[in-house]
Amino acid sequence: MEKTYAKFMKWGRLVNNKSSEVFKLIEDMDNNNNTVKVVNMNNWKRYDLLKAWIRNYESNSMGFRDRFDENIEDCKKEMQSYETELQITDIEPANKIQFITPNYKTKFEVKNLDSILVNGESRRVIFLDETHFQFEKGSCYHICQWAELCDKNGIEINPI
Repeated sequence: MEKTYAKFMKWGRLVNNKSSEVFKLIEDMDNNNNTVKVVNMNNWKRYDLLKAWIRNYESNSMGFRDRFDENIEDCKKEMQSYETELQITDIEPANKIQFITPNYKTKFEVKNLDSILVNGESRRVIFLDETHFQFEKGSCYHICQWAELCDKNGIEINPI
């Protein structure tokens, strides 16, 4: 991945490595660093649970510390065992943006941070969630809203 994408790759975004494993970012990417911390999605539920236990233990939320039978240091070690550092150059965004017709038929999909042609002009798109995206320098759209806008205004979109 190019470091220019780093500003779009924030905590919680999904990425693939070269062997197509899916990871979730647990820190924001930074243009100054060559690596980023991730957790493999196969381990995400356990990691997230451990993180919640540690947070509740430290804040003693609703007396959690008094009721917690485990050793919190063991939880911290296990949580850290799921964290991996990957080279930014070895990963790419995993999310895909779906472009549809106003009748909800899929026209094409592109990966997060790829570009599409909008009336012949190249525009980079950013995945927000399964039904929302935004252009690099532009507004946020729902995929249905964008499809209707394209149909109404004669906007032609194509993958590159």
